[in-house]
Amino acid sequence: MFSRIGFIPGWLRRLGASRSDLRIENLALRQQLAILKTERPRPRMGTADRFFWLTLRRLWPRWKEVLAAMDFFTVPTANFRVLYVVFVVHHARRTVLLARVTE
Repeated sequence: MFSRIGFIPGWLRRLGASRSDLRIENLALRQQLAILKTERPRPRMGTADRFFWLTLRRLWPRWKEVLAAMDFFTVPTANFRVLYVVFVVHHARRTVLLARVTE
């Protein structure tokens, strides 16, 4: 139940955001996806990517508010099962946005 309504706080926050902020956030997310799609083993930032983020940082004052860190790891259990754990943490507030455990 809670996983289905978990998107509502972010959706409500975006209702109050200006259209230009949403476009810039969308541009930043698309650029991150482009980096992840180019190199599978370990994404590396090239010169153009660094230039993009330095420019975005100077032009967009809210850039820290939308940063989130993600960690994915596996946990072996005592009965030889493996649990997959994912955490998403808000960068500025240090709060957990998402914590999921699956088999």
